[in-house]
Amino acid sequence: MIQFKNICVQTSDSVTVLQDITFEIPKHKLTVICGPNGAGKTTLLRTLLGLQSVRSGEVTLSGQALKDLSSAEFSANLSWVPAVQTMPFSHTVREVVKWGLLNHRLSPEDTENEIISSLKVTDALHLIEKSINHLSQGEQKRVQISRAISTNAKTIVLDEPFAPLDHSSSLKVLKWIKESTHTNQKTVIASIHDIGIALNYADHVILLDKSRFLKAGTPLEVFQSKEFKTAFEIDLNILPTPHGIAYFVNPLNKE
Repeated sequence: MIQFKNICVQTSDSVTVLQDITFEIPKHKLTVICGPNGAGKTTLLRTLLGLQSVRSGEVTLSGQALKDLSSAEFSANLSWVPAVQTMPFSHTVREVVKWGLLNHRLSPEDTENEIISSLKVTDALHLIEKSINHLSQGEQKRVQISRAISTNAKTIVLDEPFAPLDHSSSLKVLKWIKESTHTNQKTVIASIHDIGIALNYADHVILLDKSRFLKAGTPLEVFQSKEFKTAFEIDLNILPTPHGIAYFVNPLNKE
């Protein structure tokens, strides 16, 4: 279990971007981080990954502070895909995915098999010989997700993974997430804006607003809460259907 304990983060000019954040992320579940623009979602993920210095508090994994993990222990436990990732050099897709396997000491044949398997998850195998810099934004994201999958880390962290993906690619990734969390005991943490994905696929939802933690629970508990209505200034009409959960958005009348 990952725990955020009294996390406070400030910018260099003393602007608070996370304020007294305390909550737990359950193991072997898909946890969605949601909140309006500027709520602190990306900063929260960067803090989890040790990429953001904190003013106070700590993040722990099974009771151990993440900052105390060795680089090998950290790589075995966490892999991530940022919202935007630029490649300074023109590597092939095969090379990019292979980076996720550098610590695995596999034979060339097993390495190639893992690359192919990871690319199949995101339907990107046909891109294997192409330069990453010659791909569309959505194709690049699929390759980056494949690289994260190839690491075989226990926890995969995704920042806005579905924004550039088409529906077919999103569904393939979501299928892998469900299978991995429920069968292979992976933990997946994703920052997303798509309420439909969160309602239908998330096991757990964390709600942030104005740099603060507001609520945690199942998708229905969070999206039907007064905290959600206040943060997003909308009300959801949620309708279960034979094909999943549908929803309608009603703006709140502030008058």
